[in-house]
Amino acid sequence: MRTLKQRALPAPSPASRINNLNSEATSEASSSAYYPQTNGALERFHAVLRDHLLNKKVTQLVVPLAIMCHNTSLNQSTGFTPHELLFGYKPRLLYTLKDSREFTTNDYLNDLNERLKISRDIA
Repeated sequence: MRTLKQRALPAPSPASRINNLNSEATSEASSSAYYPQTNGALERFHAVLRDHLLNKKVTQLVVPLAIMCHNTSLNQSTGFTPHELLFGYKPRLLYTLKDSREFTTNDYLNDLNERLKISRDIA
């Protein structure tokens, strides 16, 4: 469940995609522990996480959700999410999974009315 909260839904990835990502899109870099300016992206993330924590009641659920929100948010300078840059594919979130059926407006309204009728009958 922790993986779901922080990184979105796991999906199998072909080995060739991982090899291409490692060889083309990433490079290894190191930074000094006593000079935080060398790792600006991490420092920026810490500032965003701090803002999330200051504005919300801190519980065990808030930190993983804040990390997931950050990892799935589009970065303005790169045009990608941190998840895409780390794993090489767009995050598969529950709200982005599509239903296999294609709905027309009439189908959607009929389905909605049917579910509302069932809810009224239960209540």
